[in-house]
Amino acid sequence: MKSNELTEKEALLLVNKDGFNLNSMSDEFKANKKVVMAAVGQEGRALEFASTALKADKEVVLAAVGQDGRALHCASAALKEDREVVLAAVRQGGSALRFASTTLQADKEVVLAAVGEDGGALKYVSDALKGEDGGALKYVSDALKEDGEVVLAAVRQEGLALQHAGEAMRHNKDVVLAAVGQEGRALRYASAALKADKEVVLAAVRQYGGLLYHASADLKADREVVLAAVGQYGRALYYASADLKADREVVLAAVMQTKDALQYADSDLLKDDDFIDDIERCKNIAVR
Repeated sequence: MKSNELTEKEALLLVNKDGFNLNSMSDEFKANKKVVMAAVGQEGRALEFASTALKADKEVVLAAVGQDGRALHCASAALKEDREVVLAAVRQGGSALRFASTTLQADKEVVLAAVGEDGGALKYVSDALKGEDGGALKYVSDALKEDGEVVLAAVRQEGLALQHAGEAMRHNKDVVLAAVGQEGRALRYASAALKADKEVVLAAVRQYGGLLYHASADLKADREVVLAAVGQYGRALYYASADLKADREVVLAAVMQTKDALQYADSDLLKDDDFIDDIERCKNIAVR
């Protein structure tokens, strides 16, 4: 049956099954609020196919962004300026912040709602809030990148959002601990002082031992830190201090995780027959 031969009831059945079916319908149905409401309720992004008038209808757009925040992209300019609509969108999907008006991208409550759902949304703040390098979306203004509440909300959702934070936030232990607790790789973006903080580094290497690479020289020589790292990822022995590469317990822990770690052990230790016997017995492998 052709689109222009559909009854409203038939159109409703189609969009209730798949909202994108609105795309193939006549302009009459794309302007039919009942049909469009059903379509966006099933698939928010079907708003793209609605009439211009319905893209400016607050009830329709709220239904669409409630189903998929990204539908904000298709809303009228006026509704991208509407705080209620934008909050509904970013609460459903934080990345919808990219489609909000400049004014609302600069609104702290809106930004908090967005980064609370998706930490990566921190990079979508308005040009008005960016630093001098206006073309680099990942760099936000001093006002928000140094705002502890905003940055904490972001890194709790996505630890790597720490890369977008201000310098003071990278020195803030609570912020950095939250970031590495969510994603160990955020250690890369911590301040030098916190890369030398044992609690922070332990939180990171317990997730992925290879992050020992980012630790300070002192912590690469810290037995507890290195044991945690090589126990999770044996090859992290490569980053350990020379003294710990010659430490029997450390090397054994690394080799228990992977035989490949032997290549990073101290050469004199590998000449110790008793130590090699320990490895062969514990790992049940032939080293010699």
